[in-house]
Amino acid sequence: MSTKMNVADEIIAALFGRKNFQATGGGKNIEYDTPGIFKKYIDIGQKANWADPMLTPVNIDYNKKPEQSPYTPNVQGTQDQYSPPPTLPTAQPDVQQNVQQGVQPEKDPYSFPLGDKPPVPKEYHETLNGIKNANVVASVLAQETGGYGYGLIDPDTGKTTTDWVSIKGKNIRGPAGEVGIAQIVPKWHFKAAGFPDEESYAQALYDPTFSIQEAGRIINHAFDIYGDWRKALNSWNKAPNYPDEIMGRIGVPLGGE
Repeated sequence: MSTKMNVADEIIAALFGRKNFQATGGGKNIEYDTPGIFKKYIDIGQKANWADPMLTPVNIDYNKKPEQSPYTPNVQGTQDQYSPPPTLPTAQPDVQQNVQQGVQPEKDPYSFPLGDKPPVPKEYHETLNGIKNANVVASVLAQETGGYGYGLIDPDTGKTTTDWVSIKGKNIRGPAGEVGIAQIVPKWHFKAAGFPDEESYAQALYDPTFSIQEAGRIINHAFDIYGDWRKALNSWNKAPNYPDEIMGRIGVPLGGE
């Protein structure tokens, strides 16, 4: 069976050098008459038969907006018109709406690449934004026993709490006297903070904003002194692996000694 094909297809088939080239496509076996193809379209000293009706240019309106395929997503991606539509999350309608509108979700500046701790709650972002090396301080907050309030146990309920007014009212502290969201030990830092005594400083540290600012001051002051994150973070917590945990969480492994 012989089927008339596009000129380029016929010539490509002819280049295989077979007298009768047979190809399979669309469920049909198509036989090409190789010598006939060259005789029909190419002649020595002559151009190809560009007058063939198959090569007649088609007028295309490039200003016409193409129809939207029902299977083409509205966001950038690799899906073609034959791919199934993307599956959108149903539990988060705001995210679903953003994907449908092609809006990129805002990246959380205080989430951690390592992912072993939850992101810092948004209510503390404004305070962190005003601190030097805020990502390091955020990682310290995540590491501490009472980071964000997780780990602080209300003795009346036996459950963890993030209610700092209640925590202050009940004077809840860590086993070594740590206070507040950053779990600062007052006796080591009250003088440098300008407080007359440990207790007045401790009461101030129950305010999350002040506690985060103090953590930033202490940690950055230590870094200014040592010029090294390992030594600076070990001045905050003596555990040998503490600096690696803090910096590794934000994607800056220290390594070395």
